Amino acid sequence: MPVKDSDLQAHVVNGKIFIISGFDLFMYDPITDIWSEKTGIPVNFEKTDKPANAEWTRYTLRSLIVDGKIIVFCSLSYLSIVAPAISYQKSWVYDTDTDMWSKRQEETMNIVGYTVAAVTSGSYVPQRIYSLGELRNCFYDSVSDTWSTVKSMPTSRVGFGVAVVDDVFYIIGGATAVELYTFTTYATNEQYVPLGYHSTPSSTPTPSSTPTLEPTEMPENFSIYHIITILALIISVVTIVLFFHAKKIKVK
Repeated sequence: MPVKDSDLQAHVVNGKIFIISGFDLFMYDPITDIWSEKTGIPVNFEKTDKPANAEWTRYTLRSLIVDGKIIVFCSLSYLSIVAPAISYQKSWVYDTDTDMWSKRQEETMNIVGYTVAAVTSGSYVPQRIYSLGELRNCFYDSVSDTWSTVKSMPTSRVGFGVAVVDDVFYIIGGATAVELYTFTTYATNEQYVPLGYHSTPSSTPTPSSTPTLEPTEMPENFSIYHIITILALIISVVTIVLFFHAKKIKVK
């Protein structure tokens, strides 16, 4: 990679690997073994709305793939005397075909902190990004560019794992803070079925190519003319056989 970094996020789009390193973006082509730098996330700390006496302390990123595009959520936090520990939630969509970013609707709540994000496939429910966490659960619809709140988890916790099977979520494990540096851990496995879920896929998979007959059944050079010729020969043979058979009976 062109730079040395950690805490990277990697995605695959059209056979290319896209690496988010901080606010920089790189693309790796595994066929040519070539790295290229792409347009980075358009964050300008100086122009972002914040008090003049505030200083940025940290940022946190989440990124996912929806419909072949990279969607990035960024939480920008700063400290100030007037309003300490305030966060801004920023959202962008990156189009890998045009190498362009577009700003999307911001969520008023900070979904990036201790949340886990996952995407539905669009087969059983519309394709959306779900953000699951201790304080609030919500989803983002990239088509309408809107946020909606969903039902909270029965067990409030952080640090859990999320798996999506047929657009059904399984929230497993996690922990909650009892007191400073003391946590309660869980082996809990809770299932979440998104609103509007239907039990059958919305689209039926189609074959990748039209099946062709095996050569033993129909050779490539076998055409309708061959069939007509064979039928004509059969008719001719049958006619000759019947003619001689009738002649033989007449002679008798």
